[in-house]
Amino acid sequence: MKRFFKYPWMIIALVTIITVFFAFQLRRAEVDNNNFRFVPANDPARLLSKKIDDTFGSQVFILVGLHRPYDSVLDADFLKTLRTYTEEIKKLPMVDKVESIV
Repeated sequence: MKRFFKYPWMIIALVTIITVFFAFQLRRAEVDNNNFRFVPANDPARLLSKKIDDTFGSQVFILVGLHRPYDSVLDADFLKTLRTYTEEIKKLPMVDKVESIV
């Protein structure tokens, strides 16, 4: 073990090389939060979930929030802006339903 710690600069260089290697790999990293990839296609829970989606619509939703730090959400200008955002989101092709306070 003493031989291992005899050259600390070698340990530092090795750790640096490994760190740089993995840092370059971050560009290729992807996030995939689709849990159905891990459930077999003939699993009863997956089939039931598909039946529910077909009957009642998709369970996938997106929450969009607007930051309003020092004013009321009932301000007329803010509500106009929110209405504009709501109408633009409704125009998107993959959006089935939009729920908003306006």
